[in-house]
Amino acid sequence: MRKPSKKGLKRKADQVFSAWIRSRNVCQWCGAVNETLQAAHVFSRKYLVTRWTENNCFCLCVSCHFKAHAQPIEFAEFVKMRLGTRKYNDLRLKARTSVEKVDLESVIAKYQGLLDTKV
Repeated sequence: MRKPSKKGLKRKADQVFSAWIRSRNVCQWCGAVNETLQAAHVFSRKYLVTRWTENNCFCLCVSCHFKAHAQPIEFAEFVKMRLGTRKYNDLRLKARTSVEKVDLESVIAKYQGLLDTKV
């Protein structure tokens, strides 16, 4: 059996992580339920070290996800209120300065396991 490509592993990690975040079933900003929910990252997914970090992602409805991009200062204030300023700053620093490697197979196993136990 062929070993999965890094691109394929990233895609799978994104899928299970997003499903885990969305399994909260409520917009964490406005509280909407029964809406189309999305996994909204605080710091860009390009920062692999925080891409699959739960503190870096919120379950938002489509409207709030759009608002987060349109009003980044307000979104940052919401995140600081939810996480606390220290955790927010630590996350920001980690996203921008860390060169730590990410074990994609472990990410997939972790979030798939969490999803499996939630059902």
